[in-house]
Amino acid sequence: MKTKIHAQFVFSPLIVVALLLNANSLFAAEAEKTIAPLPVPLPSNCPSPINQTFDANMPYALQSDFTSVQWNNHIEALNYTGTNKQYLHTFRWKPQSYRCCQCISAVLTVKMESNSAGLSKDDDSDAGNDHINVMRNGVLVTPYSEYIYSNFPFPAHTPVTKQLHITGDALNNMCNDNRLSFVVQDDTKVLGATLQLKGCCLTIK
Repeated sequence: MKTKIHAQFVFSPLIVVALLLNANSLFAAEAEKTIAPLPVPLPSNCPSPINQTFDANMPYALQSDFTSVQWNNHIEALNYTGTNKQYLHTFRWKPQSYRCCQCISAVLTVKMESNSAGLSKDDDSDAGNDHINVMRNGVLVTPYSEYIYSNFPFPAHTPVTKQLHITGDALNNMCNDNRLSFVVQDDTKVLGATLQLKGCCLTIK
């Protein structure tokens, strides 16, 4: 079995019976971690469950996941109060001594606030047309691209929280890569962000 995460892995009862010990932590994250429940339950026979929450308190962005336009005009710090800067962040983790892992769910939660007013989604001179996008290898990961604001007009300092539930091929690729990158445009500051990850691993070497 290859040392990578398979989103469609099916656990054999014979393999599960052969496993005697649960693992400790699956990930050594670059960001601070907390434990939080997720809406998708783990299988009852999971030998080594994953239930991790990574946060964006430590600034980090992987350049290869973003376009040159995003990278050349970006910030990585939370709570930036200026305008015309794109916030970039990459959640990244490292699997340890595990093989045959399945990601079950991933939830990206981003808390934001407008640094300017917004008149409409068609006005590119203010925060009205700002987006949040998931990125991978310099390409937008569809369908994870949304307008941040939905009610117009709005004043500066309007708070918004977005939750993106990563599924399907995007979840599979995220887990194979051991990372998830996102960008927030461009007149909106990010107050905080978390990635909640749930899955299951076998411990056979």
